[in-house]
Amino acid sequence: MKSIQTRLNLGLGLYLVITFLVIGLAGSHGMRLLVEQWLITRLEHDAETLLISLSVDAQGQVALNPVFQDPIYHRPYSGHYYLVEGGGAQFRSRSLWDAEIEAPPLTPGQVETLRMTGPQQQLLLVRVAGYEKSGMVFSITVAEDLSPLRDSVRRYQGFFLLFSALALISLLLLQRHMLRLGLQPLQDVGKQLRDLERGQRQALSEDVPEEIQPLVHQVNQLLRHLQQRVERSRNGLGNLAHALKTPLSVIRQLTERSPLDQYPELRQQLRDQVEALHRRVEAELRRARLAGGAYRGEAVELSEELPALVEVLRMAHRDRNLEIEANIAPQMRYFGDREDLLEVVGNLLDNACKWARGRVRLQVWHKGGLEIRVEDDGPGRNPEEREQLLHRGVRIDEQGVPGHGLGLAIVCEIVDALGGELHLGRSEALGGFQVDVRLPL
Repeated sequence: MKSIQTRLNLGLGLYLVITFLVIGLAGSHGMRLLVEQWLITRLEHDAETLLISLSVDAQGQVALNPVFQDPIYHRPYSGHYYLVEGGGAQFRSRSLWDAEIEAPPLTPGQVETLRMTGPQQQLLLVRVAGYEKSGMVFSITVAEDLSPLRDSVRRYQGFFLLFSALALISLLLLQRHMLRLGLQPLQDVGKQLRDLERGQRQALSEDVPEEIQPLVHQVNQLLRHLQQRVERSRNGLGNLAHALKTPLSVIRQLTERSPLDQYPELRQQLRDQVEALHRRVEAELRRARLAGGAYRGEAVELSEELPALVEVLRMAHRDRNLEIEANIAPQMRYFGDREDLLEVVGNLLDNACKWARGRVRLQVWHKGGLEIRVEDDGPGRNPEEREQLLHRGVRIDEQGVPGHGLGLAIVCEIVDALGGELHLGRSEALGGFQVDVRLPL
């Protein structure tokens, strides 16, 4: 989905383009009509001048006095022409030379404006009008070449196009700048939300424009409400778990008393149940910590923290002479809870070390998220067992599957709480068990 800024830019930009096109077309058409109307007015003036130049003597002879005529009508093909017919006479402008103008005869008072092709393929604007003078009917046709008008309109259109293009580009840039300034508060809120997700801030700043202030205020109120609910839930689970630990410790001590020596099977059953309850309490304590924990927002230097963790595991399994390889890109960082990350990697490495024959490999890289891969050269697990290990609602440490038990259960809970993904498989490089974890950055 496009951003608000992009949609506004496209919508307003399209509106500006259409507006300029309409203005350009309307301006060009309006100018052409204006110039043509001015031209028709001039043709009417010339026709009235020709009418004044007509004279009829006592014998009914018609004459045209050339004194009142514009000299442009005497230059051949000048683009200005006239034709006077009536009283059995016809008068043509010298500019027509040997060309003809086909004009319809009109009765006095009739006027027509025509366009036709004239001498040398000129496009003529023609005005034909009927007059009556000295009892005679005359038809006066006056024409003018439209080519200069068309050239003027084209020059105007070219100038307007250039001006419109510059104005449109300026307006689009100004619009983009103004939209960016107007939407900057929303971008700032988005950055604050990302900081909030990373734990770098506890609430959104309410120093925002009044249009989005109610939204920011409601988000902050919701955050406070959720934080209070999570805190109460975490404290309640923690208190309950701690309250159960003492009775469990007492029951565990009771199972070691001598009266139960006569009932070894009962003692073992009690021990198993107490141990199961103890693991469940520890799991709930861990779950409460995960539910109430938030990202600290501090950059975890992976290239420093993880090699130190690997060294601790080397020392813990030094009696087996394991080769633990760590491939971590320099200057890699992770914004999140340091303890959760170390617990995930530490449990995966510890499980791998328990079942490896001689080699364990840790790889960490970035690819849209934090990718963690731990693999060993141990016996691995078949697809059915791997599917069982990832089955929702199944406690891995209660299935009797050797290896990758409680530690993997802890990893599953932490990864799920952090919104990550976990995949189990077989290592192609080492041939043993492989765990891939992807945590969002």
